[in-house]
Amino acid sequence: MSISSEERYRHVGKFSVSCTMIENDPDVVKQILSKMIIVRAESMYVTNTIEYTAIWDRFSYVELGQEVPTYEIEIDSNMNPIVRNKNDYTDTIKQTPKRLLLILDKEIEDEM
Repeated sequence: MSISSEERYRHVGKFSVSCTMIENDPDVVKQILSKMIIVRAESMYVTNTIEYTAIWDRFSYVELGQEVPTYEIEIDSNMNPIVRNKNDYTDTIKQTPKRLLLILDKEIEDEM
């Protein structure tokens, strides 16, 4: 069964990449970003991150008018992305050396 182009382009998500990760591991960031279509990118001065909105088949389908979910993406030891919808878990996120993305929540910022 073929997926229509309208349906394909409704798999949308938001995520952030730390500027430190971009500077220190640009090849890793390029590898992940090359898998998706970036439709919005905004530099966030206060958190030193780039906030992205993108289309990617690993993100959930989003109806028109529905809020776009925020995701966390990590890279495993084989350089494969691990994608988690922020709303699917409630554990406090701790920043680790392998962390590619930083979720922008007040409660998480307070923990750092």
